[in-house]
Amino acid sequence: MAQPWILAAERLRRLCFDARYKKLSAAMAIAYGAVCGGLALGEAFSGAYVIQDDARQYGFWMRRFLDPELFQNDWTAEYLANVTPDVYALPFWLAAQVGIDPLVLQKIVPLFLGILVAGLSWRLAWRWWPVPIAALAASVLLSQSLWMKDDLSSSAPRAWVYPLLLGFLEAYGVRSLPVALGMVALLAWMSPPYAAIAIAVLALDCLRVDLRWGRWRLGFNGDRRAWLWFGLGLGGAIAILVPYLAGTWKFGPTISADVARTMAEFRGGGRASVFDQDFLDYWFFGKRTNLFPRSLLTPVTLIFGLGLPFLILWRRKGDPLNHPLNPAISRTVVQLIVGSIGLYGLAHATLFSLHLPSRYTGHSFRIAIALAAGVGLTLVLEKLWGDRDLNSHHPLRQASAVLLLVVLLAYPLTVSGFPLTGYGIGKDANLYEFLQQQPKDTLTVSLSKVADNIPPFAARSVYFAPEYAIPYHQGYYQEIQRRARATIAAQYASDRAIVLNFLQTSGADYWLLDLNAFEPTYLDDGFRRQFQPAAAEAQAFLEQGGIPWLMTQRDRCTAIAAPTWQLLSAACLAAPPSPAP
Repeated sequence: MAQPWILAAERLRRLCFDARYKKLSAAMAIAYGAVCGGLALGEAFSGAYVIQDDARQYGFWMRRFLDPELFQNDWTAEYLANVTPDVYALPFWLAAQVGIDPLVLQKIVPLFLGILVAGLSWRLAWRWWPVPIAALAASVLLSQSLWMKDDLSSSAPRAWVYPLLLGFLEAYGVRSLPVALGMVALLAWMSPPYAAIAIAVLALDCLRVDLRWGRWRLGFNGDRRAWLWFGLGLGGAIAILVPYLAGTWKFGPTISADVARTMAEFRGGGRASVFDQDFLDYWFFGKRTNLFPRSLLTPVTLIFGLGLPFLILWRRKGDPLNHPLNPAISRTVVQLIVGSIGLYGLAHATLFSLHLPSRYTGHSFRIAIALAAGVGLTLVLEKLWGDRDLNSHHPLRQASAVLLLVVLLAYPLTVSGFPLTGYGIGKDANLYEFLQQQPKDTLTVSLSKVADNIPPFAARSVYFAPEYAIPYHQGYYQEIQRRARATIAAQYASDRAIVLNFLQTSGADYWLLDLNAFEPTYLDDGFRRQFQPAAAEAQAFLEQGGIPWLMTQRDRCTAIAAPTWQLLSAACLAAPPSPAP
């Protein structure tokens, strides 16, 4: 009679490999995604002033859905509203009609995205190889990977790419072509770079490749259906993108690589640093222009995905799971990788015209490596467990298999702060609450990063702020540059008339100052030093002992203050000082 531990190991083996446990595998995958999303949800609602970093860009302007009087004539709000896809904004508009704050909904959406990604990745993995542990491992690994970065928690359009791309890959892999084209359309609305990847997958199906040794050939496929679906996908995406691009033209054109190379914003320490990276970082491992995401092998268990080809060769004939991977899904995954790399190269060749090259590989590589890792890990488990003869089980191998399963599921326990969501806490509640009591058209001018949180937390406009100084559309960013230089010139002017003229032309009601704003080193900040020559001139003025007029008015015109900043009233600044008694 077999020992109890052997029987227990055999039961666990059946749970992992027996297709009858398909539903249990799917339920565990979805539950795992829900737990990760639930942890993020708890963090999102951990305080009154909590917001995800990127959600500030995509969320604050949608408060106009609740109150149309907010953010009127706000340059930043108009820009963000124009570049935000309508299909993305639609659920927030609908929620606002029943009184739900868009910023609150943004905190809830990641939970549903996490569940959706977990379920769809499980379905795709099952289509590829119908083994319960393979599908579960692929889903769990993708969930872990995505919750170790802040894409899903951002609720931004890029967060929706994962479920849409997963839906496209499954639908196209099983040739449910109407569904696949629907996913292409949604991707075109939500994230044009990934619509391009989906279309590249369709295009690659129109090619015929012969890779036999000595007979390498590339030609066109005669399958008319492939050409038809490629044409429909491309035509539909263009029809969707043209109106969207036309709507953003007032803030265009997109910056060119030649112009970007002359700007501090695109060099080291800048808002969108690109060009000061070394060769390896620029092309492969850095940021924005890199081929491989920095966190591609996070968690480290994704290494099984890189070893998949070797594991398949290692697997001998006659193993219990000798049925092959679904060739249609395999081809689709390969086309995903090839298409992503091709578009990455095209984005480099036309830098910024197709946005950032890394956008074409980040999401697709994470999906591909998680799917491959699920299969690779299963092959290792299969070897460790051996055959089904209970009398031939090896304790050490059985224990190794169980340990591998524990590591797969419990890996996040080793990661401090999991899930890594990018949520930040607004630390200036007295500022937000003060501004909330001011008229809805109140405008604050500032060089401080404290101003980043005024639009989402106080629901009031800022003249400009570092978080919203996005340099890719020249029509938008040239106005931000003008405002920043004008603010620097006025903040450090010794002439009262210059300050008053700036207040009149900007329409500012309050001026937010950091307490160290009049120290020369203040202008060495990576953001503020971008705006030349104004920053250099102001710094030289301070280093020479100059005293800005605004500095002399801080005590007289402070409306509210904190240990690191003070808010000055523009009305007070414009009024002449009372005569001394």
